[in-house]
Amino acid sequence: MLSQIDPATNTVVRKLRPPHPPGFGTYADGSLWIASFLEDAMMQLDADTGRVLRTIESSHGRPFSRPVGIAATGEDLWVLNHGDESVRASLTRLDARTGEVTGTTELPGHNAGGPFLVADQLWITLTMEGTVVRVDLRTGRVDGPPIVVDTGTCLATSVADGDLWYTGLDDGEGGSCRTVARRLDADSGELSPISYGPDKSLFNFASAGGSVWASDIGHTIYHVDVDSGALRPSLTLHGPNATNRLVTAFGSLWVLGGESGQLVRIDVS
Repeated sequence: MLSQIDPATNTVVRKLRPPHPPGFGTYADGSLWIASFLEDAMMQLDADTGRVLRTIESSHGRPFSRPVGIAATGEDLWVLNHGDESVRASLTRLDARTGEVTGTTELPGHNAGGPFLVADQLWITLTMEGTVVRVDLRTGRVDGPPIVVDTGTCLATSVADGDLWYTGLDDGEGGSCRTVARRLDADSGELSPISYGPDKSLFNFASAGGSVWASDIGHTIYHVDVDSGALRPSLTLHGPNATNRLVTAFGSLWVLGGESGQLVRIDVS
């Protein structure tokens, strides 16, 4: 199900059920492009009316495999195929006008997350390996060696204040992930030595009102001091513990509770 929200009134003005279960998406040139992770398809919707303009389903010529995300750059659409423990992740490049495949990038890892468009490159997380790769928009090739995030990337990836943030969660079974967040400088490609919120189960980061904010898998929204790594609790959410996803839009910070099904708008001033 997709819901359209009027930011002037904070009310849901339209709900619609597209032809495939919706996952992550992006906006480009008046259209919503949405990936269906469950049914290996891409959908183009009119952003004003919600009308389905086009559906691109997986086929021999357009091989989607658990598409987990999508990014738009000019006339190109980049569809990230998640892969699994035995199948490597890949990136499919589509012509947004025709829907035809114009390139495929095999990625050096599994269980991909993203893609995120930052500093004129696509950034992709390979959670099984705990690494991050960059893809050149012009050539569609991986640019440079994988960047190792030594505390793991197994929970979530965010973009805040022009940098990439990675969160992990220790599963208690001796895996490589630790319950901590790390920041990657998108300009230099270097990982900050600061560990943010060790043992706080941080989930998502976003920038709003000139500051960086973080959510946890629980009830708390934190104000983040990027330079020192200090976290200041700023708001307690109501409801069950949740994977609280942060989004910045219309001058506000929005929190989507994964378990509560609630969308909360925060005035960060």
